[in-house]
Amino acid sequence: MKKINGKKLFEKIQEKRENFYNPTFRNPLRMRNGLWIGFLIFSAIAALLFWSVLYMYYEVTYRKQITDKLVDTAWEITGLYGAADFERSISILTRSNNYFAQVISEKDNRILMSYTNEGVEGGTQSSSIAGDDIFTKLDDTDGYCFYYAEDDSGNSRWAVEAIVLANVDGYRHILVLSCSTAEIDMLKQTLMSRGGISLAVVLALSAVFAFFLANFYARPFRHLNDAAGEMAGGNFDTPFIPEGPKEAVQLAETLNLAEKEFRATEQLRRDFVANISHDMKTPLTVIRIYAEMIDAFSGGVPEKRAEHVKKIIEETDRLTELINELMELSSLQSGTLKLQYEDFSMNELIHNVIDRIRIKDMSQGIEIQLVADTAYMVHADRQLIHRAVYNLIHNAVKYSGESKVVKVKLIPQNNQLLVQIIDQGIGMSQEELKHIWERFYRSPDLGNQIRGNGIGLNIVSEIFKYHHIPYGAESRLGKGSTFWFII
Repeated sequence: MKKINGKKLFEKIQEKRENFYNPTFRNPLRMRNGLWIGFLIFSAIAALLFWSVLYMYYEVTYRKQITDKLVDTAWEITGLYGAADFERSISILTRSNNYFAQVISEKDNRILMSYTNEGVEGGTQSSSIAGDDIFTKLDDTDGYCFYYAEDDSGNSRWAVEAIVLANVDGYRHILVLSCSTAEIDMLKQTLMSRGGISLAVVLALSAVFAFFLANFYARPFRHLNDAAGEMAGGNFDTPFIPEGPKEAVQLAETLNLAEKEFRATEQLRRDFVANISHDMKTPLTVIRIYAEMIDAFSGGVPEKRAEHVKKIIEETDRLTELINELMELSSLQSGTLKLQYEDFSMNELIHNVIDRIRIKDMSQGIEIQLVADTAYMVHADRQLIHRAVYNLIHNAVKYSGESKVVKVKLIPQNNQLLVQIIDQGIGMSQEELKHIWERFYRSPDLGNQIRGNGIGLNIVSEIFKYHHIPYGAESRLGKGSTFWFII
């Protein structure tokens, strides 16, 4: 197995962390440029789509309208073939539609009749429009065909409809009706050139608009990102300014709330470290003092030695209990603890807790009363419920003040049991009541008057959450508190 160099790994992690929080390492323009490019691409796609739709309309719709009209006119002329006013009708239709018309005999490709786009008879037309192969084209059809042709100069393109009019002496007489597509091609060229210019103008305007729009959206997020980096680096006094779009304002408000919670947690952590340090240092100091007294003075006096040894044991127990609470809290919060459910008497459990508090001489003359009509059985993890009830009653004893009475009530409630721990002590404000279940929280008004480390009620909360047990507390400042849970 490859050996891991812990020092180098730590240095790499530290380097990446410092690089992340270093403003010169990150590209502050990345988000703005990304938005700008995105808006620009969107505008380009929209402009190209519009231009494509316009081009397709020209190619499919407009050109089809022109050719359909040519075909319809050719069939109209065909229907008039043989009528007395046939020549007059051709003249009118060619002049009004800007068409050229020819009637050609298959015999020697002789032109029998010809009209210009001005309706004048006798005009000539390019031989390539009605070439020698026109009858060959009609051989493979049902007597009519449509095609495109170029004039002899190759500069103009024509749409042509050829229809067989009659068969005279074994030779076909055909109508060749044509129109120049120069107007359509010019329109296409204009569309292409002006469309390209319009596309360039639209893209330029879109680029400017997208730049300002991207800057508007990105600026608040960039500020929030920088402020978040400061907060992640441990600076919990960085303001998140709610400005810009709605999403940025909501994010800033959320980050301000998170920063407030982080700041409170950091303060709790510092207070906890200070309290734990004090709570661990005090017993160790007392143990050292009494050990030195035994060594120096009471080693030969049994009564004094026993008193000093008792004090050492008490302080050792306090230190052990503190360490046990920390380990228990860690176990509960790790999520790996498995509950050991069993049926047991809640009355008996509470009596055991009361006896334990009295044996440890922690009741300080306070009377602890159990109020219950009968014995109640519950189903839960006995050891954890014992710890929760112990912490609640011990907490009530500590804060009972001058009333000297703590009551524990058992009240049946819909096949469940409501347990209330009631004291008539100093109570607490509604603001304090919101935080009592938080880890490391201690009332700021008490200072060091009542010893504690802010772990006990948090352990209670974790135990009840593990059991999915409803719990809570009610209190009035100067009137006492009531802690309850339903099991």
